[in-house]
Amino acid sequence: MIIDIQSRHFKLTAALRAHVESKLRLNLGRYDTNISRVEVSLFDVNGPKGGEDMCCKTVIRLKGMPTVVVEHTTIDMYDAVNKCLHKAKRTVKRNVRLSSWKTGPNLALAAQ
Repeated sequence: MIIDIQSRHFKLTAALRAHVESKLRLNLGRYDTNISRVEVSLFDVNGPKGGEDMCCKTVIRLKGMPTVVVEHTTIDMYDAVNKCLHKAKRTVKRNVRLSSWKTGPNLALAAQ
C-alpha cells in the first residue's frame, strides 16, 4: 500500500504525519492486500478566518474494486483525520465484502 499525505494552506508537522500514518495502519492495515494506494489531503478550508474548517479527504484506490473517497470537516485536524479514516475503514470493509460476495465464497469457507 502506497501512502501519499499532502497538506494545503498549512504546514504539515511531523507529529500530524505520524498520526495519519498510524491511523491508516490501524484502520486499513487489515485490507492492505486489497489496497494499492491511499492519498490523504489535509487542508484548512477557510484559511485564517476560523470556524469549522479543518478537512481531511482520503482517496483509496482498491485493486479490482471502485475507488473510495471519504471526507470529513471539523474544528480540529486530528479529529478530522480520526473520523475520516473511521468512515474509510467502514466503506473499504463493505466494498471488500461485496466484492468477495460477487466473486463467490472464500476458499477458506469452501474448504469447511
